[in-house]
Amino acid sequence: MMFSLKLKGLVKFIVLFMLFTLLFYQMISFFASYFETHHPKVPSENVIPVLAQESSGSLIDQVKERLQIFYWLGE
Repeated sequence: MMFSLKLKGLVKFIVLFMLFTLLFYQMISFFASYFETHHPKVPSENVIPVLAQESSGSLIDQVKERLQIFYWLGE
């Protein structure tokens, strides 16, 4: 009698575990497919680049300036 109650509880646990695992898997696959198909909008108008390339100065000066900004902001 006691053995059958433990076995019944174990079977119930395994079935519920499998059901919740499949449910979780389906949720993850749904969100993965949603994010794969929804890409950010590309602007259709003329846009201004955020980091415009400046041709003033040599490459060494540009690298120095970028490093100074990097260390100054701490990023």
